[in-house]
Amino acid sequence: MRHGYGNYMGGYEVVVYATADPRTGVAPAYLRYLFRHCVEARCGHILTLVFAASR
Repeated sequence: MRHGYGNYMGGYEVVVYATADPRTGVAPAYLRYLFRHCVEARCGHILTLVFAASR
């Protein structure tokens, strides 16, 4: 993920690399979001780890 103001303060850009479990068949992709006329931006990260219960 990367984020920041674009050239000449033309907007705030967020680029995310989205992935899924390979078994789903969904291909990874870069997603770009551009927020125009954005005077303030707050960005956070959330990471969730899931562990399979061992039996």
